[in-house]
Amino acid sequence: LFLRHDGRYPDALTVERSLQKDYPHNYLFCLEVANLLKDEGHGLEAIAAYKQVLDDAHKPNYFVEPRYQLAWFGMADTERGYNLIQDAAYGYTQAAQQPNSSDWLRKRAALAAGQMYDLLHQRPEAVHMYQQVLQPGGDQTQADAARRYLQTPYQGK
Repeated sequence: LFLRHDGRYPDALTVERSLQKDYPHNYLFCLEVANLLKDEGHGLEAIAAYKQVLDDAHKPNYFVEPRYQLAWFGMADTERGYNLIQDAAYGYTQAAQQPNSSDWLRKRAALAAGQMYDLLHQRPEAVHMYQQVLQPGGDQTQADAARRYLQTPYQGK
């Protein structure tokens, strides 16, 4: 945690990979390797690591209570950075649909998915995702952006 905070990603990655090797069934250690690869700027390696985490998470009893949404969201963010818009849209949508996702992450992922669908010129899907962000109750920090994109499609990156 402190190494990451200080931007010492290579050192943090060494520690995290050691923990992953010693505890291969610990979801957070495996996920953190992918996160560190992303943060260090090794996006394609990070995408592969996220995919491995998700593959392992689908194996019966491999991880205890994996948080799929964290891997989906991290992978989608990385794909977005590489302009893999279709893949990012899918990942954000998956993150938004996970039942144990926090309301904040669910709505953040739905907003990002809507943005990706707008870039793909899939307006009905974008509108659907923006409407999910505007569901009453819970976190409303993304609501203004969702309302804006319902009026005018997202065009940025």
